[in-house]
Amino acid sequence: MELAVHLENDKSVVYHEGDELTALEREKLSPLQAYFALNRESKDDEREYLKDKTYVDIPEDYLIDPKTKAWRRKKNCAKKTMGVLYSVSPKKRETFFLRALLLKKKFPLSYEDVRTVDGIPYGTFREAAVAMGLVRDDTEYKKYVSRASNFVM
Repeated sequence: MELAVHLENDKSVVYHEGDELTALEREKLSPLQAYFALNRESKDDEREYLKDKTYVDIPEDYLIDPKTKAWRRKKNCAKKTMGVLYSVSPKKRETFFLRALLLKKKFPLSYEDVRTVDGIPYGTFREAAVAMGLVRDDTEYKKYVSRASNFVM
């Protein structure tokens, strides 16, 4: 299952001209927003289970309810689904670092929680990724941009 990665106020919505309001209503929650809600609203037993899960782990035992757009536990766990995050261009700097954090961060409750490392809330996803040790400095970021541009060429 491909999982959306987007900044807090940067969610994509597909609609037909003249149908904007209906589309916005229909797309209340993205899978990422629903993941945060699942973590926030989970009860004791489920919370214990979710504490060891990253965003990409959720589709193994949960699916998106087509009506509510919320994650709900699968009744038959015999079929496993693998979660895969959409790729993000390093040129989309903050979204790129958000994606890197979502691959490692377990049980975040919000975007702010994703940016919090060892109890310290960082102002950007890049700062949080550096604090978490996912990247060292801008040299590594520039390396990713260079690789991406070579790939496009």
